[in-house]
Formats: sequence, structure tokens, C-alpha cells
Amino acid sequence: MELTPQDIAGTDAAYWATLNRIKLQKGVWSFDDRPYLVEPMQARLMDAPRRRCFMKATQGGFTEQQVCETLWGLRYGYYKRGVLYLFPTTDDVREFSKARFGPLIKANPLAIGQFVQDTDTAALKRVGDAFLYLRGGTLSTHLEVDARESTKLRGISVDKVVYDELDLMDPDVMTKAQGRMGDSDVREEVYISNPTLPDFGIAAVFARSDQRHWFRRCGCGEWTCAELEFPNLIGKDEAGKGYIACKKCGKAVGISPGEWVAQEPSKSDYMWGYRWSQLSSAQNDPAEILEQYENPPNDNRADIVRLRLGLPFVSAEDKLTT
Repeated sequence: MELTPQDIAGTDAAYWATLNRIKLQKGVWSFDDRPYLVEPMQARLMDAPRRRCFMKATQGGFTEQQVCETLWGLRYGYYKRGVLYLFPTTDDVREFSKARFGPLIKANPLAIGQFVQDTDTAALKRVGDAFLYLRGGTLSTHLEVDARESTKLRGISVDKVVYDELDLMDPDVMTKAQGRMGDSDVREEVYISNPTLPDFGIAAVFARSDQRHWFRRCGCGEWTCAELEFPNLIGKDEAGKGYIACKKCGKAVGISPGEWVAQEPSKSDYMWGYRWSQLSSAQNDPAEILEQYENPPNDNRADIVRLRLGLPFVSAEDKLTT
């Protein structure tokens, strides 16, 4: 029996987003400038483990990818018990629902909107027969010494938990949220965040993963990873625009073709982890990033390292001594 495009869309989130031309705030869904999103979007097809994490710089599209994948999974019944999407605060929940989920549902009435039922609340969406719970990642209710609980997480049973901006959440919320999947056979965990401090939050989670980096292939056949080579291999063309140079032949090499390569493959069965920086963005100039790294605006190197390079950072004078 030959599969129809809609049949394939039900098994492949990336194909579904492309086939339905999912409308985002910045235009129609496309992998043209973001080839690095294909693998994360097709993780289910690739027998990925139930845990994934994204330690990233800003503006990489990973949040949009996860939102679309979540709605796709709810739409096609992969998350029958629902999905819990966590944000740092309740205010973040309202803003994200209003700015991301609401417009996405409204802009795509056939692919998404017709399957979403109105619940009259920004923190709860019914998609098909399952619920999408949007909650703040704070624990404020004190039950006893060293024991805290969140009333917003009680009474929820889900198949998947997404921690969006993990570093800004209460660290104890992970344990509480994982308990909401106790009855699930799926139990997917996704961690997304800009890093802050070493060995904390997303950096600590990424260290437990297989630590994937984006390698781009040059026409000479060599593979180069801009993130692992930084601050080396950044050149400028005649117009002064920066590029990533192939580590073998020195020619400019774009972000595509490329593929994710695990630096710790022995951990792949436990968690796939992705580290992405603006060096692998079609919209950013590597030479500008290097200039800001070497001469940080207002002496604020922390923001350049965390938000543009996607790495945790602490200055030497702020490190704790023995």
C-alpha cells in the first residue's frame, strides 16, 4: 500500500511542518537556513532516546521547533496523556501563550487550529483528546522543612515534559515534573535553555548527554565544526564579511551540508544533547561575533559567550575559592 503525503506527515514532524507550510511569526516553516533543525525534528524516526537537551545561543529556532513538534505529537496522538510545557514564571506562561502558541494556532487553522479546542485559559490547551499544560517552573508551597511543592503541577499526568529556559527555573522543579510521567510509557524529557553558569542548569544536563556539535562539510571533503574551533578559522571576504574557513583547505564553508556529530557517543543511549551557537547561523556574521568576544561591549563578555556562543560563563573574579 502506497503512503499518501498525509500518511507520511503523521509519522514525520519535519515533513508535516514542510508539507503544511506551517506559518511562523517570521514566515513559512523552512529548513533552508536552518538545516541543523532537521535531525531534532525527526528524532522520533531515528530511534532517539527519550531525553534530549539543547544548550543554545539565542535565535536558533529551537523553541519554535519544539513547539511545532509538541503540537504535531498531540495532533497525531503520540502524547495521549498530554504534554507539560514549563516556563520560569507564571508571567512567562501568559506571554509565551499569547506570543507563540496563540498566533501559531490561529495562523494554521487547517494543520493545527481545527484540532485545538477553546479552554478559555492561556495555561491550558486541548489538542485532540489530550491536553497541553503550560505552567511556571516555580515551587512556592512549603509542606515541611526542605520539602516544597507546586499546586500547579499536582493532578497532572503527561507523556512529555519540556523545560523551556531551564536555567531560570527552580532546580527542584525537574524532580517534581518528572513525577507527572509516572504512569506514562513514553516519558519524553526535553531541556532547552541559554546557559548561564558552568555545572549548572542546562550545562549540567548537557554534560550528561552525548554532546552533539554541528559539523559542516567542505567541497574538499573535510568536516569542520565552527563551535569547537572558535576563535580560530574565522576569515573575512573582500567585502569584509566573516566566514568559517575549512580547517583543511581554508576556503569558506557554509552551514550546509552538515550533520550533528556526538562527542560522547557512549552517552547516546541516555540523552541526545545539542550545543548550537550563532556561528552556525545564516543570519549572523562570524567576524562580528569574534570582534565582540575579543572586545566585549561594556566589558560584558558573559552575554557574548552565553547568548551568542551558547556556552556557560563565569568570570575569574566571580569563581568561588576554596
